[in-house]
Amino acid sequence: MVVLEVFTKNLKISYKSTLLSKASVLALIFGILSLVLPFIFAYKSKGLWLKRDAFYEQPDVKFRGEYIFFATTNNNNKSVITCSSLPHFDHVLRSLDSCSIIKVRENDRNFDGKIEELDLSLQVNLPVKTRLTSLSIIIPLSYKLQICPFQMQTAIIFQELLPFYISHYSLVANMVVTQTRPLICHRKHTNTLFNYPVIMDNGDLNNYDINTIIRNFSKRNITTSLKNVYKSFSPGKTQNFLFSLNIEFPEDRIYYKPGFWQILKWAWIQYLSLYIIVSWIIMKIKHYIFSRRLILFFEENPVKKKQ
Repeated sequence: MVVLEVFTKNLKISYKSTLLSKASVLALIFGILSLVLPFIFAYKSKGLWLKRDAFYEQPDVKFRGEYIFFATTNNNNKSVITCSSLPHFDHVLRSLDSCSIIKVRENDRNFDGKIEELDLSLQVNLPVKTRLTSLSIIIPLSYKLQICPFQMQTAIIFQELLPFYISHYSLVANMVVTQTRPLICHRKHTNTLFNYPVIMDNGDLNNYDINTIIRNFSKRNITTSLKNVYKSFSPGKTQNFLFSLNIEFPEDRIYYKPGFWQILKWAWIQYLSLYIIVSWIIMKIKHYIFSRRLILFFEENPVKKKQ
């Protein structure tokens, strides 16, 4: 004959003692340890409080229609060449402007409303037997994020030394975000802390000094820089030096400071997982102590009561 288990139930055995007895004090200590030890273990592992997190987003980058191009030459009569579309800068240094053609194109390849690529080409007219010895270009841009509402004015900054005659210099790179501290996100408010011009176009020559621009730009908590830079050039003497660049705007990893509920959720998961383990160990210790009657207590057993 086959025997099946059709129903089970547990009997609850209570162990009782007076308020100031050893058993009560021991139960209180075990209760405190089961709550405090998981917190201590999680905190000492240096991962309880989530101090920063990251998300990925392709930024909304727009060309602002402005640029500054600096170059030095081996010609003592014209040792510096500058080109710019900034009104005040062009008015002050118009005599040094030697750029004849500039072409800019923004490409939205997947038609999502965000620019993926910026193409810029610049032609510089040079005197006879003149070569460029160095070049610098600054291209201000508008930068926006949606997941963590953020808006700033940033720039593409590139510098290069040219040790010999070059007729065409080409640059291909990705623009990425560089952060010294995580962003503070507010879902309903846009962070505009750095939404001010990289180049102050007010006619003051000190504001157009490239060393000043780079120094002020580097002091920001969040900046942009070029990564995966590839350079190519065509050697040769020419009176029409051509500089071209192709900049991609890929998906960026943005670090931000988590909110209260996200920190609490992360901490609770760690605390609960440790609490289960600690509570199980303490329960085994308590069972060992009380089952062997190592301390005095009163046992309330329903089975013995019926007998």
